[in-house]
Amino acid sequence: NAISCYRLYDADLPEYAAAVDLYQEVDGEQRLFLHVQEYAAPDSIPEADVKRRFGELLHALHDVFPIPRERVIVKTREKGKGGSKYGRTGEQGEFFVVEEGAAKLWVNLRDYLDTGLFLDHRPLRLRIAAEAEDTRFLNLFGYTGAATVQAGVGRARQTTTVDLSTTYLDWCAANLHENGLAGAR
Repeated sequence: NAISCYRLYDADLPEYAAAVDLYQEVDGEQRLFLHVQEYAAPDSIPEADVKRRFGELLHALHDVFPIPRERVIVKTREKGKGGSKYGRTGEQGEFFVVEEGAAKLWVNLRDYLDTGLFLDHRPLRLRIAAEAEDTRFLNLFGYTGAATVQAGVGRARQTTTVDLSTTYLDWCAANLHENGLAGAR
């Protein structure tokens, strides 16, 4: 299906409250990465239980996926409001390209809470690609422009992407460039 990243697990068992995504680099070394996001436990759960359960989850992942520890990225998703929970979490600048249908997209698993690609939006993005030919596509709150790229590879006549973040607009431009869609056209 030309998909190199997908969700493996999403808190299917309440005791193991995490989302686990697998990412495969499509250029370069084609490395595998696990992106593990622990959902913050309610205050009613003892901290020792939370730590034990998360340790068990990580151990099980290591048993199933012999991926080096440096390529297992662990984050905690806290409940919060506004932009503070979406800020930068690191400055490693480690980007790599993944594949989704005919599109290639840059992701960064370490520097932000989110990776630059919302995996659960894939069906809609692929539909956009399938229906975009000869259309004009407007992407408001465009984030890193993955939907815009899908419209572009689907042969949209014109795309416009709007976001308040220059970081995300620059990321969108890199995604467009990666797919030969950069420039005024």
